[in-house]
Amino acid sequence: MRIETLEQFWQEIEASPKPDQLGWVRRLANAGAVVPVHAAVACRGGTRSIMLDIPVTAVILLQHLPSTSGLTVELVPALQNVPEGMRTLAVALEDYQYVDIFSVFCADVVDGISRCVKVQDAVLLLLQRFQRWQQFLSKAVDGLSQQALIGLYGELQVLREILIPLCGIGMVAAWCGAQRTPQDFIVPGICAVEVKSTMARSMLRVRIHGERQLDDNGLTSLFLVCFRLQREEGSGESLNQLVDELRQRAAIAPEFSMILDQHLADAGWFERHRQRYEAQRLVVAQRRFFRVGEGFPRLLPRSLAAGIDEVEYQLDLRSCESMECGFKEFEASLRALELASGK
Repeated sequence: MRIETLEQFWQEIEASPKPDQLGWVRRLANAGAVVPVHAAVACRGGTRSIMLDIPVTAVILLQHLPSTSGLTVELVPALQNVPEGMRTLAVALEDYQYVDIFSVFCADVVDGISRCVKVQDAVLLLLQRFQRWQQFLSKAVDGLSQQALIGLYGELQVLREILIPLCGIGMVAAWCGAQRTPQDFIVPGICAVEVKSTMARSMLRVRIHGERQLDDNGLTSLFLVCFRLQREEGSGESLNQLVDELRQRAAIAPEFSMILDQHLADAGWFERHRQRYEAQRLVVAQRRFFRVGEGFPRLLPRSLAAGIDEVEYQLDLRSCESMECGFKEFEASLRALELASGK
């Protein structure tokens, strides 16, 4: 679900007449879905919420309702037009300073529940998504660190300048750098691209996070793309400009526009921090491409002794020069994989 659509539901409810009593006014947010979710606003106080009606038999799944700052998850008193034998589970915004983050969170929840075919699955999904709120909250308060900004800038450069022009807007769905996957871009069973960005004066080493990051098992191709960035006040580009252009491109395909917004939130980019990022202008000063495969220096899961995992190490790029390829070769390799979707 698009964040703007959910926001519109809340605004329409807020603008409508409401009885001066305890309770909620709500509106179906996912028409046509097997498991309905409602956008709701409290009659008193105007608290925003999303609601899921669940059978009494499913209440056992809620023995320990999660609690955190910023929002609440609770069973609300019986509501009008809710069938007998059903209870209503509400996720409500508690602190209005997080309203933008709450919208992102709820749109993701509604989208996930809309794909569920059982109410029990929807309840479990909601509780799982709730754990991500803590991550959202931390990023919402603090914004991106300098290291995270550089990393995100590099990933979005690859998406805008290489993957979308070559393979189409569908590559937005392949971007998963903030989702704890081994690589930053993955087309399952076919191809993966890992992106490393640095502000160092020379690009001699990159840090590899985990033994799976350069593991090409199950893939036809795995590439390592390395960027050296530098500040350039005159001709440089802010992270915001990069985000805005990608959003404009994705707008032609609503499903990918929604995915892009969700992935930006996962990565920690939020509108509330826009001004903070605007002053820093960057350019790509150097880029290098490597084909990762047999003979590439790396640690792999199968090469580690039992009991050793989650290793981190530095990779000296000088030892990889025999596996380095130019941009034209990298481009040709991607084209050969026939990843192209709608432009």
